Amino acid sequence: MQVYNDLEALKSILKEKESKLKQIKQSNVISDDEIEQDHDQDQEQEQELYCKIGNKNTICLYGLRKKLPVSLRPEQWERLYQFLMSGKLHEFIKNNREYL
Repeated sequence: MQVYNDLEALKSILKEKESKLKQIKQSNVISDDEIEQDHDQDQEQEQELYCKIGNKNTICLYGLRKKLPVSLRPEQWERLYQFLMSGKLHEFIKNNREYL
């Protein structure tokens, strides 16, 4: 019975939040895309990068892809670092901006 009551309480909270969102949308005439972009930007800014030791002698970098880490071995991270410091990534992005 407790689970049912909790579920009903969550449903009512959700309905309240949905109605508040409708009011905000109507008063500010904000599109769904703008709200989604703001939400995505907030999540990206809040998530900091951090490392953990992973399985199979890897270093896992969290914070780039939400919950999924980028896992590389130490020598791979070194090669990546050297590539980034050489400026080749920035050059590639600049030359291919129209495709990204």
